[in-house]
Amino acid sequence: ICNDELSLQTRIEQGYEKILEKKLNEKQQEIFLELYEKFYKKGWFTEADLIIIEKKLNLNPGDIMQIIRELIKKDLLGQAYYFK
Repeated sequence: ICNDELSLQTRIEQGYEKILEKKLNEKQQEIFLELYEKFYKKGWFTEADLIIIEKKLNLNPGDIMQIIRELIKKDLLGQAYYFK
């Protein structure tokens, strides 16, 4: 997922948080945002990154992709995104 001009804060204000609230508890949301920001600065997610996020959040395999797909669908990850 490639980063762009839109800041994480802007995304949160645009409803990013609402999607996370539906899928994750408060502690999981904090961890997700922390990890997301780290990978976002790098510029992309690898499959291994997603597995790390899933394990840290104690999610079922595929859950993180579902969350990210929903964020992409609502265009809350910015204009350009891709997986390496």
